Amino acid sequence: RVALAAPSRLSDRRDDGAAFLPPPTGLSYLKRLKALVGEEAALMRRRREVFFSPLFDAECAGPLFPPSWTSMINVDSQSGAGGPPLPPSLLVARPDLLVEEALLRETLESATPAFDKAAEEGTRFLIFRIRNLEVRAVRASPAGELCIGAAFSLGGAARTAAAAESVPVDGSRQVVQVSCY
Repeated sequence: RVALAAPSRLSDRRDDGAAFLPPPTGLSYLKRLKALVGEEAALMRRRREVFFSPLFDAECAGPLFPPSWTSMINVDSQSGAGGPPLPPSLLVARPDLLVEEALLRETLESATPAFDKAAEEGTRFLIFRIRNLEVRAVRASPAGELCIGAAFSLGGAARTAAAAESVPVDGSRQVVQVSCY
């Protein structure tokens, strides 16, 4: 059973009253309707598969997602809260973290997503970035449960660059300045 949309948002015919004509109930119409609902369910499954894969690009979501997700103007994403999109080659899948889904969910409930977009039917697609961890989740409705589908860590060249930037601090060094953004 697939729910298309919340009943309160579904009908634009409430004001028609007695002039309302119900849709046809013929077998051919119902078969077409069932096929359309099946296609919509397949599209929603495919969207989740692509979103949860390391190949998903938040800056250019592709034809499976609403066109509004892809900007026609190229903006410098370095200034955004979530930082620039990560190349798929830098993401290392971490299915072991999904075992701790309750702990992840608790952490994410208080975190601000770096990516938060909604599809036509209301499903929100969320990407959270916490240090070197990227967690992708969906929420089917505003009151719905957060469904965590993928976790990635920064790997390869990004981890090497981050390690090169960090300098171990020993007792002989003094902190001169700390900036908090």
